[in-house]
Amino acid sequence: MKKQFLFEETKKIGGISFSKLPEEWRLYELFRELAYVNSVGFDGQYTYPTVIKRTEDKIIKHAKLILKKTIDKDDLSVLDGEISKFFYHEKSKTTHPRAWESYFGIPMLGPMSVSYTEKLLNTDDIKEVYALANNKNNNSQLRRDIVGLIHSEQCGWVAWMKRMADKADQYLYLIAWNHHNADKSLDALYKKNYKFESGKTGRTMRRIFVSKNMWYHEDMGAFNNEIPELAFFQDK
Repeated sequence: MKKQFLFEETKKIGGISFSKLPEEWRLYELFRELAYVNSVGFDGQYTYPTVIKRTEDKIIKHAKLILKKTIDKDDLSVLDGEISKFFYHEKSKTTHPRAWESYFGIPMLGPMSVSYTEKLLNTDDIKEVYALANNKNNNSQLRRDIVGLIHSEQCGWVAWMKRMADKADQYLYLIAWNHHNADKSLDALYKKNYKFESGKTGRTMRRIFVSKNMWYHEDMGAFNNEIPELAFFQDK
């Protein structure tokens, strides 16, 4: 495994500099899955050892495939730290004092990650993952919003944005999916962002007189129903 990933520009998509993530992102997400399945139980006491073992076995398998490294269960904690340090280190830190996150590439899978959905993502469905490249322009953007791209067999090109909500200390996700190319997905995402930006007065009135549920909540609900999900209890 390379010592550090620097989030250097791979390509411009929709005029934005993106960095294509190496296959180690799969291990990073699987460790998030392992943390999640370890936390699920009954009254904080009973856990699901077969589910935990299934995720551990997936990590061991992917370590062999991606890193050409043979490990066992006892090595998982060390590998988790190595994968985190591979992506998040001094050279991938953001420098904007009010950036949403401390490092480029966070959140790695945005609203598809188990950390957000509490669903076990079928990572085999994902072909490519792009994060904002680490450069001056993107560093300034991180105060306003974080953008990512995911190429999924089931959901097409997924463009997502983590941005400030109506209250400055809160955030929300905007998302566009089922597009055949990344540019169209990004274009649809920025149209939704414009809709959000221009609709604050309408949202305020809706919260008072109608409902707190907004179009972007409905968007996320629809997307969550299409996420390539693995059943919590299954043999493989």
